[in-house]
Amino acid sequence: MSNKIISLEERMLKNLIDKGNNLIFEGDFTEATKIFKEAYKKDPNNVSVIYNLAALSIEEGFTEESEKLLLEAFEKDSNHVYTLIGLANIIYYKTENFNMASCYIEPALKHNPESIELLTAYANLCMLEGKLKEAIEYFQKAILLDREYTPALTGISTVYNFAGLHHLSKHRFEQAIFSFKQSIDFNPDWIAPRLNLVRAFGFLKKFKTAMDMLDEIIDIFGSDVDLDYLIKINETIDNKQILLVPLMLKMTEAKLLQQMGETEKSKEIFLKIYKLNQEFPTLNFSLALIEVNEKNYIKAEEYIKNELIVSPNSIKVKALRYVIYKKMNKSSSWDIHFNILKKTTDDVYKLFAVGVLLCKYDLNAEGKDILDYTKRLNNSIYEELTKHDFESTLNAIYSNYSDLSLV
Repeated sequence: MSNKIISLEERMLKNLIDKGNNLIFEGDFTEATKIFKEAYKKDPNNVSVIYNLAALSIEEGFTEESEKLLLEAFEKDSNHVYTLIGLANIIYYKTENFNMASCYIEPALKHNPESIELLTAYANLCMLEGKLKEAIEYFQKAILLDREYTPALTGISTVYNFAGLHHLSKHRFEQAIFSFKQSIDFNPDWIAPRLNLVRAFGFLKKFKTAMDMLDEIIDIFGSDVDLDYLIKINETIDNKQILLVPLMLKMTEAKLLQQMGETEKSKEIFLKIYKLNQEFPTLNFSLALIEVNEKNYIKAEEYIKNELIVSPNSIKVKALRYVIYKKMNKSSSWDIHFNILKKTTDDVYKLFAVGVLLCKYDLNAEGKDILDYTKRLNNSIYEELTKHDFESTLNAIYSNYSDLSLV
């Protein structure tokens, strides 16, 4: 039996590709790009080399150059799995057209239905499109083929977390709890669904369960949540990202205390977080709420203006700003605010909660406008929401359900 003789050129090309791949693994994308460009000069028809150049280009964002390279790779090998996935992703990024993007993956899946890479890529597209059931189905197919395939495990965990947040915003607390638990099962190292699970029990007013879970999370992640200590050393911390987890934990605790009526304790925590990060999601909104309840409207206005910088399109923030302006007897036209709210969203749940928010602060005419509008939009949802007490409805809008989804 004769062995194939590898030429010097082939050996040099292989060495370059190996070196480039090692540099990618080490995170040195600049040097890796130089190496793969050198490899491209030696073999401009090598699909693996072209794809790697495209992937390195995508590290800086989807560009015309990355799309051009992917199309070049596709022309040379229309069955190259990673090229197909790359093209699907870049097309969806540019157009948000699911059908256009999926046409690169669906035919390949028919020929290779057990490709965990293709199954996962298709599931990711479904997730981006909001097709959560389909996303779960295809992630599960990939996991059945390889129960340790990290991209599929993290993907399905993300889908269940999103599903839980969706249920949470619709007052479907039991479904939310199930979804968050599923998310944790698939990715136990991810803190977001654990914190969301705490919030779900808080909404159900099972505060002891929620607090016990929060203590468990602190034990699992070993995070230093001593805010006084963090404030003391804050100026010496170069990488502020390390504050993210402890601040998330303390925000969750403060919001639970707020729901429990422990206003002074929650405010104390919020103010400490404010010293560490004045732009932390929903922090200024939470402080503005406390100040409104205490009739400190000047301070409330300061906080709500800060929150508008962080969340300029949030209807809950705009609604509370309107409340503050009315309480301060500032000129503010309801017609303008009403039209802005209607243009901002047609989400009946969010609009209903805005109506409740306005009524809570004695702006009954304006609140009734919003509630009547939600009834016209969808009477069945309106009837369902009127079965809940006002406080649980307000919790739905106080919960900015994007702030914990991707932590």
